[in-house]
Amino acid sequence: TGGGESTNYGILNYGNRRNITIKNFGNIINFSKGIYLDNVNDSSVQNNTIDFNCSQDTYGFYLGSMSSNQIINNTIDLYCPDDYSLAGLLVNYQYFNNNTINDNSIELYTLAVDSSAFGMRFLGTSDFGYNVIQNNLINISYSDNSGYGIQGAGGSNCTISDNAIWIRSFSVAEGIKFTGANNFTFHNLTLNIHKTTDALWGTGLYLSNVW
Repeated sequence: TGGGESTNYGILNYGNRRNITIKNFGNIINFSKGIYLDNVNDSSVQNNTIDFNCSQDTYGFYLGSMSSNQIINNTIDLYCPDDYSLAGLLVNYQYFNNNTINDNSIELYTLAVDSSAFGMRFLGTSDFGYNVIQNNLINISYSDNSGYGIQGAGGSNCTISDNAIWIRSFSVAEGIKFTGANNFTFHNLTLNIHKTTDALWGTGLYLSNVW
């Protein structure tokens, strides 16, 4: 159990690591970053539970550059009553390739006016390829600023399929948003987007400059 400080990590692992298994941690509670991994390859993260009441920008998973990893069957539950950004899984990378993100459950609940919530958010260069994002459940409730199920920019040859996304937002609500992507496959998605009458816009699948 952590105190929620900005440098507070539940699990921290970085620096050219391989063949690591992070499994069956049932109580990763109240850290600003639940599981932080960077420059980790050929590894597995599965069956972990992350549960936060946030007091700042908070991330269930915070991932850097990675390849050939499996992130499977994790449960992330984040609650934020204040003006912060939440992400179930944030990837801020130089490269992110051949990774599998499957069967995860992400629940985000936020009430504040300037808060934003992202189920999965991918930030970085275009070196984002051959990743599979499949059979994940994302539920974002009462995001007062904006709510995004899966958001990314750039990359090629990725598959996003069989994911179920529910968003209830008072402002912008977008189920899946990708820009500048090449040869992506989107298949068998359940996108349930509900916005209040004063919301700016709501979109199930938003693709721009995708070919």
